Amino acid sequence: DLNRNCVYAVLGHNGSGKSTLFRTVLGLIPEDNGNIDFQNIQTIGYVPEYRALYQNMYVEEHVLFLARLRKMDMKQAKINMEKLIKMFKLEQYRKTKIQTLSKGNQQKVQFICALIHDPDLILLDEPMTGLDIVNVNLFKEIIHKMIQEGKKIVMSSHQYDELEEFCEYIMILKEGCDVLQGNVQDIKREHPYEYLSITYDKNQQYKEHNDVLSVDTTGHLSRYKITKNSNLLSLVIKSRDISTIKIESISLKDLVNSYYG
Repeated sequence: DLNRNCVYAVLGHNGSGKSTLFRTVLGLIPEDNGNIDFQNIQTIGYVPEYRALYQNMYVEEHVLFLARLRKMDMKQAKINMEKLIKMFKLEQYRKTKIQTLSKGNQQKVQFICALIHDPDLILLDEPMTGLDIVNVNLFKEIIHKMIQEGKKIVMSSHQYDELEEFCEYIMILKEGCDVLQGNVQDIKREHPYEYLSITYDKNQQYKEHNDVLSVDTTGHLSRYKITKNSNLLSLVIKSRDISTIKIESISLKDLVNSYYG
């Protein structure tokens, strides 16, 4: 259901069918059964997992080439391009050949090519893989902006911590089948356990159900699954050397992994 303006995340391990789903939506692969209802969606933008750019073309040349393929009015295409180049901070690279750009800047160009025609629906297949933290933050900022502008976004990613900041709905795929979907917060509330995170516990050990749970002495965060009947929290509170205690709901990463055994 893409009636609302939001990020709909498609999750799963490699080979689960995420990219295949995107290609089916695009009409590149015929569906085996069922049908795809686009509702009020007229145009789609697509950022594939792998770079799909003509390396010998210049940035401006490449973007406008894609605009012509989409039969856009060139005046409007140039207006859109200027806005997007500024948004993605590529002003100084507009006359640069694609092959000389960094991986992050090539990904920006690929994103601009997907947005040049102002699509209603945007498909993002692992858009932040391999990016540094500066570009990851920029991409997240732009995704938030697109949601505010009324765009619908379907996105796959293995960077669950980044994705969890803005996705509202998720679908988990396994072997091409939908094993779970729904509102993220509703799913987390329904999940039967939470996690206890602690820091700076100086080599303490806690024993529960015959399992010894040790915390390292490096000050790194350690996370343990706890259930409603768990004694672990009370044991941790009695310790002397804890710096931080935090109760967390299940993360997207742990949620996906729970379906893969």
